Amino acid sequence: MFRHGFVNCTDLPGYDLSNPEEYERARLSGLFHTKCPELVRDAAAILERIL
Repeated sequence: MFRHGFVNCTDLPGYDLSNPEEYERARLSGLFHTKCPELVRDAAAILERIL
């Protein structure tokens, strides 16, 4: 149903970014350069269709 399995921003990255250890694991995994741009691109495409 949902493109990425979730609609809640805290669930989308697959890490608890409020936890410093999880945040660091996400950073080291490259999440902010790989997954996040994809999520923003998809959100922009959805918004463009709505508008």
